[in-house]
Amino acid sequence: MEYVHDRNCRCPSCMKWDSFDNIYIDFAMEYSQQMLTYCLSRELLSNFPKNMPPNILGPIMAKRLEVLNNEMKRRGQKQESYSKIDEEFIKDIASIDLTPEQHRIRCAFEGVYGLARFGKKIHEFEFPQFERILIHQNIIVICSFAEGFFANVIRYLCEVNQNPLTEWDNQKGKKNNGMTPSQKIDQFAFEMGQGNILKKINRIQKNFNVQFSLSKSVSEKISELFLIRNCIVHNAGLISQVYKDNSTINTDIIVGDEIELQDEIIEDLLDTLVDVIITVYRKISTIILKKTEDKLMYGAYRNIKL
Repeated sequence: MEYVHDRNCRCPSCMKWDSFDNIYIDFAMEYSQQMLTYCLSRELLSNFPKNMPPNILGPIMAKRLEVLNNEMKRRGQKQESYSKIDEEFIKDIASIDLTPEQHRIRCAFEGVYGLARFGKKIHEFEFPQFERILIHQNIIVICSFAEGFFANVIRYLCEVNQNPLTEWDNQKGKKNNGMTPSQKIDQFAFEMGQGNILKKINRIQKNFNVQFSLSKSVSEKISELFLIRNCIVHNAGLISQVYKDNSTINTDIIVGDEIELQDEIIEDLLDTLVDVIITVYRKISTIILKKTEDKLMYGAYRNIKL
């Protein structure tokens, strides 16, 4: 009897992901790995350095004190004052060879510490706010993954549906003469990707005749997340006039103050971003690519009304 592959079939051939599925899968994997890294790092640095055992942290910090004092001595600056006994004690601890685990901790600490000093110009012996730095990094990285997802979606749609590209090419006229088909796709995708993320979403809807039906509340949350991202990247995490004028969450704020990043709010903004990306993947798959729901690749989905 011949086997029939119907819509309920779960064999590897019927469940094979195509190139558009892989665009979403790539984002889902990047997002999951970043969140795992963030959660582990946050646990490690939530009370750093007090949460580190002295036998692990001692040699790391002793080496740091020795390096900093030597650098201050080289510059002719005042060094930290220690008693002779303390100085010898620090040197003895600094001479201990680090284990591979200690070396990794030292590299991670120096990387975060160096970036914090560069951005905030804190004193050599002052500890940065590690938790705040991790939140900043997490927002920046996830927003970058989202930007990459939409860039890949636009390029994919250009290849699936040539009509918007053809209309754009005709409007450009002589400007596009001499361009290869690949160069035209590159330029069209570049222009489609200009501006904030909501503009990109709107261009996809308009040019490729698909509606994601995002509510006002969801659009405001996405806008808020990227406003925060822009303040972190372009204004050292300080409130800018643009953020003050456009924020819908933080209204009683002062330009120049640090943005308050509350865990629950940031978590909700990031979850909303993921919900929107899943919705974009789902709508394009079912409306443009004519797939059935059971053939789609889904991750964690809150199933909220967008």
